[in-house]
Amino acid sequence: MVLNNLIRSGLRRLLIRQREIKLENTIPILEHRFRSLKELGVYLHIPFCNQICPYCPYNKELYHADVAAKYASAVIREIDTYADMMGKIPVTSFYIGGGTPTTMLHSGLAKILDRIFDRFNMKCSIHMESHPNHLDAANLEAAVSMGVRYLSIGVEALQDRHLRTLKRPYNVREVIAAVNRAINKGFECVNADMIFAFPGQTYAEVEEAGRTLAAMHLDQIAAYPLFIFPYTQMGKKDRINRYKSAGILKRRKMLRILERIFYGAGFERTSAWAFTRKGIPKYCSLRFLSTLGWGPAEVLI
Repeated sequence: MVLNNLIRSGLRRLLIRQREIKLENTIPILEHRFRSLKELGVYLHIPFCNQICPYCPYNKELYHADVAAKYASAVIREIDTYADMMGKIPVTSFYIGGGTPTTMLHSGLAKILDRIFDRFNMKCSIHMESHPNHLDAANLEAAVSMGVRYLSIGVEALQDRHLRTLKRPYNVREVIAAVNRAINKGFECVNADMIFAFPGQTYAEVEEAGRTLAAMHLDQIAAYPLFIFPYTQMGKKDRINRYKSAGILKRRKMLRILERIFYGAGFERTSAWAFTRKGIPKYCSLRFLSTLGWGPAEVLI
């Protein structure tokens, strides 16, 4: 035993030049990185969904209230780990994605946000993704009370047959009603996500969907083609040609149809896929600055 202790002591002095190893809740390489930053973005990942959509490539699992409560506690511990290292660095971008963040409106999200605003130098509003089925009056009020000012709604499609392809659990009438409730809640920016280039989708259907969204009082529309990832449920079926992806020329023509509609309705291009009404501060997922991610996400400074 004495010999073993001597060997360990010798190895410690040789490798780290210390007589003993001290375990601390710090990450030296990040502490050094933080000291060089003038501002920082943060990303909070909520990995829960009420169902798994067949096209979604992101980190997610089915929602259970007890698991969500444990997740909230784990994220708060992770936040505390970084709080002292970050010091008073201004946080100028805060985005909550998923998964479906609105699954946790009543099971831990408020506690997480309280801790973030208590421990960090927050200089921004909250941008958050949402699901149409969660946007009843009570949930919208909860989101506003938590400080959410920029809201994105996963509309995805505006024909029932394409909603069925995506396994979305609502119809066109229901999703339009959800969007209208959000628009009338006083957010600084309400964004609707729209997918196009579905299997079998026609140009007329793309135009119909674009005109429907443009006629609503949305602040922003994000329109992007259906991406089929090989490890998703839809991607696996695509390999046996059940879901035939639209070719690039067809996707480009569909995008040109939408561009014409949105520009004509007073929107301007603010990113590769986003169209924002002139004079409106845009909803954005991640700004191009150093970003720290909390939860099972792939975003780090």
